[in-house]
Amino acid sequence: MKTRILGLVFLGMTNLMPAQNDFAMVTPDYNHSVTTDKPVNKNSQYLSYMAVQPEAVRVTKLQSLAANYDITALSIYSAKKTLTYTVVFKSAENYIKAIYDHEGTIIKCEEFYNNVRMPYSISSELAKDYPGWEFHKIHYTIDYALNETPNFVYDVELKKGNVSKKVQLNF
Repeated sequence: MKTRILGLVFLGMTNLMPAQNDFAMVTPDYNHSVTTDKPVNKNSQYLSYMAVQPEAVRVTKLQSLAANYDITALSIYSAKKTLTYTVVFKSAENYIKAIYDHEGTIIKCEEFYNNVRMPYSISSELAKDYPGWEFHKIHYTIDYALNETPNFVYDVELKKGNVSKKVQLNF
């Protein structure tokens, strides 16, 4: 009986401890109320890395939403504490999981996209390397960290009749 009571006391105390990383999830249309119309200079490095490679329209719209997001407008934002904030931007099967610092700069970002159009230069090279194969599924991921070169990966499933193969392209 004593161990159960002590266990409940310790369990109750764990709920009183604050988290160091607040989490928010955003599933907006692209005209979300807390985005700003002016470009945010805090995330110019993120946008410059993403502009290197031509992307599909829905990829650039989601990236723009993440770059221009105003973390200070959230109800969980605390001006008194230096915390990081994790925000998930989701649109259909595609999403961005971005970690912002206290000032609103993206310090880490994981992006996942399904069945987006590859840039013409990449798809034409792949078509030349695998003639007669069709692009069946395309998964595109981006791993970004502040002050590091991002990693762009296309996982492409190719099909020819009943035969399929997977090809991974890293940039």
